[in-house]
Amino acid sequence: MAVQGSVAAKGFAATAVSLPKTQRELCIPGSAAELARPRRETLPNLAPPATWSGGGSPTGEAHNMQEELRLRQSWGPGSIIEVYSSSLGGWSVGVVTKVTQQDQMVVQFSNEALQPLMKVLPRSDVQLATLGCNTKSLPPQIQVVPSQSRPGQVAYLDAAHQCRYSTPEAAWRQHFQDLLAKWQKAGERLWNG
Repeated sequence: MAVQGSVAAKGFAATAVSLPKTQRELCIPGSAAELARPRRETLPNLAPPATWSGGGSPTGEAHNMQEELRLRQSWGPGSIIEVYSSSLGGWSVGVVTKVTQQDQMVVQFSNEALQPLMKVLPRSDVQLATLGCNTKSLPPQIQVVPSQSRPGQVAYLDAAHQCRYSTPEAAWRQHFQDLLAKWQKAGERLWNG
């Protein structure tokens, strides 16, 4: 059911979602993860870019891979991305706090108790993904509400800060800004430069 502007249409919920194994697995050409995996001919469930419209992608998998690589190259400190955690058993949302000279991404994220977790992974690692690829979760205390300025759209209400965000990424950015400040104040070890 596709209702314009509804929560269902946007696909975002207030809890983390672990997708079944049949969902998209990204293998960057030449990466160790790609070389260790069996070959796949297609990338199922990989949505085409927002500017594309039609029944079939004219360039297929190569176009989607190029878009994914372009997005990954744009990641830098402050980028909100997804990170896979085997200890948490699925995908979580995290923030890039640093990019090393070796192009390693330092990603801070948290468990359900909001304790700090960190991973340092190459930009091309399959354990990293663009926000919205594997989870549709929102930060705690964020509510999806109708937008007041964009009829038929939704906004993300943050009652604690008494503001609305136009995108889940903006809500996550504020969430991590608050969490990082809290962790630093508590003396937690963070690697952000």
